[in-house]
Amino acid sequence: MVSAEEQVQIEAELAKRLLRADTNERRRLYGEVYDEIYSMHLSRDPETLEFGASPMLIPFLLRLAGPGRSVLDVGCGTGLMAIELARAGRRVTGIDVSRVALDKARSRGEGVRGLEFTLVTGVNLPYADAVFNFAYSIEVLEHLHERDVKTHFTEIRRVLSPGGRYWFMTPNALTSVSASDRFGVSTPVDADVHLKEWTYQELEPLLREIGFSRTVVPFRVHRALSVPAMPIRLVSLAERLRSPRLHRYLGLGGCSVVAVR
Repeated sequence: MVSAEEQVQIEAELAKRLLRADTNERRRLYGEVYDEIYSMHLSRDPETLEFGASPMLIPFLLRLAGPGRSVLDVGCGTGLMAIELARAGRRVTGIDVSRVALDKARSRGEGVRGLEFTLVTGVNLPYADAVFNFAYSIEVLEHLHERDVKTHFTEIRRVLSPGGRYWFMTPNALTSVSASDRFGVSTPVDADVHLKEWTYQELEPLLREIGFSRTVVPFRVHRALSVPAMPIRLVSLAERLRSPRLHRYLGLGGCSVVAVR
C-alpha cells in the first residue's frame, strides 16, 4: 500500500503524462491512468472511496431528475451516487474510464434495479442521441485535458433529450489549492493532480458555444434547494469582483453549473 505522500507524487506524474500526450494517445491513456489511481485509493480506503461525491447531494440530484427519469452518471467511480439514485426510482447508467472503479461499483450495486455500469474510452459516449433526461458529474472536469472538454460537453448535450439538464461540479481555479494541501501532506509537489481547473468566466462562453439553451448556477448546490438558481453570466460578473464575502455568499469556492439542452 502506498502512502499519501507517495500517492500524490504518482498522481502528479500521471497528470503530466496525460498533459504531454496527443489526442489519440491521451484518450487511450485515461483508462490506464485512472485504473492506477483508483487502485491506489482502494488499497488505502476501499469502503469510503467517493471522490467528491456525498450523500448530502442526493436530494439535490433527485430534484433535478424526477422519478422514472433516465440518468447518466459521468465518471461514476465506485458508484455511490448512481446506486442511491437507482434505489430512489431513477434509471441510472454509470460510466467511467476505469475498470478498477467499475468492478467496485458493480459489486456495491449488485441487485439494485434500474442500474447499470459501462466502461467508456476517453470522452466519446457510446449512446444514441437524446436518450437521457439528466446527466451529472462530480469532480470530473478537472481530470480532463483542456482540449477534451469541448468534446465532453458536446457529447453530453448530444445524448440529452430536449430540455434535458446536465449538472456538474468542479473546483474553481480562483480558489484552487495545491496538490499537497488537497491531499493533506507536507511533501511539496511540482505539479498538480488536476489537468485543468476552470472559472465561471471560462465556462460560460464555452457552454454557450456548445449550444446549451440556458446555463444557471444553483445556490450553494444542496444547502438551499428552494432558492432560485442564478444565470451564469451574473455569477461570472460576481466572480470578476473577487470579493471574498460575495464569493462565500454565492458559494463560489467551486463551480456548480446546470446546463439545459
